[in-house]
Amino acid sequence: MPGWDQYPIRDDLEKRWGCPVSLNNDAELGALGEWAAGAGRGEGNLAYIKVGTGIGAGLLLDGQIYRGVTGSAGENGHLTIDENGPVCTCGNHGCLEAIADGRAIALQAQEAVSQGKRTQMAAIQPVESISVREVAAAARRGDLLEQHRRGECNSH
Repeated sequence: MPGWDQYPIRDDLEKRWGCPVSLNNDAELGALGEWAAGAGRGEGNLAYIKVGTGIGAGLLLDGQIYRGVTGSAGENGHLTIDENGPVCTCGNHGCLEAIADGRAIALQAQEAVSQGKRTQMAAIQPVESISVREVAAAARRGDLLEQHRRGECNSH
């Protein structure tokens, strides 16, 4: 995180709070939360999949967060799904995040509206203001944009 890379945040928080502090990413903490108080309560093994501004997984194996040898276990957002797909923030083409994270979903909706596709989101102006929240709200109201697009993909 820019501006924080040399700050001793763990030491500072331990000193302030007088207890041990562990720093983890959002997916790992989500896995711990589900294990402690959610759908995975008490399970020894679980995978928590997080989709937001990125895509990742928190993996709990034998009751412990599993980070892998390099610390990147669960960092699946940059797996190539479509080598001819859209450019990802990492510079590669067709990463899972470039196709299915929150930003990608919003961009797909913006593109569909710009192309005149039939959707409840057509009333949102400017089209660039369509966010993943509007896409989710439209889907909950029965917007068929995604089903229509899926049908188009199957016809190729």
